[in-house]
Amino acid sequence: MIDQTVFNNKKAAYYTLGCKLNFAETSTIGKLLAEQGVRKVRPGEKADICVVNTCSVTELADKKCRQAIRRISKQHPGAFIVVTGCYAQLKPEEVSHIEGVDLVLGAEQKLEILQYLENLEKKEHGGTVIASQSKDIRSFSPSCSADDRTRHFLKVQDGCDYYCSYCTIPFARGRSRNGTIASMVEQAQEVALLHFGNKIYIRGLIEISNCCRNNCYYCGIRKGNPNIERYRLSRESILNCCKQGYELGFRTFVLQGGEDPALTNDQIEMTVARIRQEYPDCAITLSLGEKSREAYERFFRAGANRYLLRHETYNELHYRQLHPAEMSGKRRLQCLADLKEIGYQTGTGIMVGSPGQTVEHIIEDLLFIEKLRPEMIGIGPFLPHHDTPFAEYPSGTAEQTILLLSIFRLMHPSALIPATTALATLIPDGRERGILAGANVVMPNLSPREERRKYELYNDKASLGAESAEGLAALQKQLKTIGYEISTERGDFKYTTENI
Repeated sequence: MIDQTVFNNKKAAYYTLGCKLNFAETSTIGKLLAEQGVRKVRPGEKADICVVNTCSVTELADKKCRQAIRRISKQHPGAFIVVTGCYAQLKPEEVSHIEGVDLVLGAEQKLEILQYLENLEKKEHGGTVIASQSKDIRSFSPSCSADDRTRHFLKVQDGCDYYCSYCTIPFARGRSRNGTIASMVEQAQEVALLHFGNKIYIRGLIEISNCCRNNCYYCGIRKGNPNIERYRLSRESILNCCKQGYELGFRTFVLQGGEDPALTNDQIEMTVARIRQEYPDCAITLSLGEKSREAYERFFRAGANRYLLRHETYNELHYRQLHPAEMSGKRRLQCLADLKEIGYQTGTGIMVGSPGQTVEHIIEDLLFIEKLRPEMIGIGPFLPHHDTPFAEYPSGTAEQTILLLSIFRLMHPSALIPATTALATLIPDGRERGILAGANVVMPNLSPREERRKYELYNDKASLGAESAEGLAALQKQLKTIGYEISTERGDFKYTTENI
């Protein structure tokens, strides 16, 4: 039982030396103390507790740790100093005799710090050492950096089984082990709650056309599908959808469609301008495929705020597996660069489990999206359509989709990430599980009911009930069961000095 009175009115300072894994663990230690009422010091304040997470990759690193500990002791006279990390695990007795050190925790004990802070009395004759031998380091404690860095560092693995002659990791951190997907999902949810609370933004989805000039091998509205009943909404029909959506509380309209050759840039520009004129307080999102930079600029000037263009895969060879030869992955990436430069809140993303996708491809996608830093990220499972070349391929899995959604939330804490219709189609509670994994957007369908079934990108696409605009009451009820609620705000990306 932890005596919380020990922490009454206490302030703590945290210092991290070494790798990104250390940063994640220090942040988690800070969270544990914060939950007991310990406040992080502000600049210039003296701390009551100092936690130093050390590195020991080289002798020079050890020296820097010793210097840092002595400096911290002088900066915070009288503070209770806890030293943990690799240096503390490898040379605990040496660390305990550094002036000012009160407690030394090994790798197995560092994230159990609370139970070792029975009192905060300074030690006069060396710090107390609590450290297991390397062979006894077995636990895996999930860790993630929180609000102290622009990018969240997530601990997914610890230790090493390779005893290289030059490396201390197996001795400092023990044998290789990893956490569970459930722990990662839980951390992603915590990050989303930190940034957005329990509010889920709603977007009114208007599918304006299922005509498309492209022949993507995975898509049900591809040009080469002769069995689909084509349609194209008139401007007045689109405006009527916006009117109905506005009355329901929507403040973002998403115009989505295939790359319809009959839908000219002039028509799109005029439609956007009309929506902007009639609904000046609303955001307008377009998802109409690849266009020229000039066209994107025209739509932006007319009033469009956001543009969704999933790149699907960054790997060029994989892109060619998913698309015919006349389409270009480089062209799509250039479109995304143009959209960012113009000033759109830009969205991209991937299909999880698409035919031919490998772990290496997903890593390339993670790195590309990290570099692009989009405001919106769309992650949904591949779902086959019966009238495509990929009709017999298996769907992507909910588990992998939810895992990647969590990873993107942790990598991009401020991003707008939807719980996609594809995930809700794949499994009955897909929307809820997506939200619990870090998603903060849903897009109920505002399209005319008689046209929704025709916009069939994949088999059995969900478009009714809680997936529809008229089903907001059902959606609100579903969200309430998991502790969330609808937000009718525009839900723009919030720019800060850290995420620009």
